[in-house]
Amino acid sequence: MSQVRRRGRVLDAIGLVLLLAGAGASARAWAGFEEVRTYQAAPDAEPFAALRLHDRYARIQGAGMALIVAGVGVFVVAWWVGPKRSPEDRG
Repeated sequence: MSQVRRRGRVLDAIGLVLLLAGAGASARAWAGFEEVRTYQAAPDAEPFAALRLHDRYARIQGAGMALIVAGVGVFVVAWWVGPKRSPEDRG
């Protein structure tokens, strides 16, 4: 097992936070889409209220996916810079 630099551990933690934030945003958007499905507009509601609600949750879902992709990107960077390499491993 190779040792990992502190920088790699910090990047792993940042990637995990981004991944969890993205998963949380995506879960909230999924719950919101369920709300849109059961939405009953009041007689005096603004036109296209359900569509506006759907668009709001679609933006949240897009932001969640972007956070997940960013988290995976940080994991890749952490994998690249994290391990300490001995002189024999370098070349």
